[in-house]
Amino acid sequence: MRLTHGGIGASLVVGSLIMAGCSTTATDPKDGNLLESLYNLNTGAYDERVTGLEDQKEAAIEEQQRAKAEQERLKGEKAQTGQQIVELEQQVAELSQQTEDLSAQIANLSATNTELRDNKSVLTQKIGQINIKLADLKQQAAAAQKQSATRKEAMAAYQKQADELEKEIADLWQLYEALQ
Repeated sequence: MRLTHGGIGASLVVGSLIMAGCSTTATDPKDGNLLESLYNLNTGAYDERVTGLEDQKEAAIEEQQRAKAEQERLKGEKAQTGQQIVELEQQVAELSQQTEDLSAQIANLSATNTELRDNKSVLTQKIGQINIKLADLKQQAAAAQKQSATRKEAMAAYQKQADELEKEIADLWQLYEALQ
């Protein structure tokens, strides 16, 4: 059997094309040629690609669900914090009213002796201090509403200050009543 030079060349070209088609890794059917497509179909590369894309899709769906759940949690937290702010603002308003009432009572206090006058002066001074603290507390509440990152910490500090002021006002009422 005699081999011709032309036959060997043609065989090498066909073999090279087959090898080139088999050696590529393109598994996207629109990117490959016929040989690549046949190779990928026979080796299961297309099935692997489909499985990989489905896995990516499932992972994306799960991530989307996690993000949606986190968004809902944050919405709930925001609503809860908003309600806390409203409650604290009401508490501060009540404290302001109590301070005004006490101030009015102190102004009407008839100072008949030196001790009563001194106590009236002390009460008036303390009322002034409480009013300053209340104004500061109101400013902190406004700032807390604007700063969502530190809102919980600000709310806790705000609540603590409101509680302390409430106690100071109660103490002043007791002192006032003792003077009556």
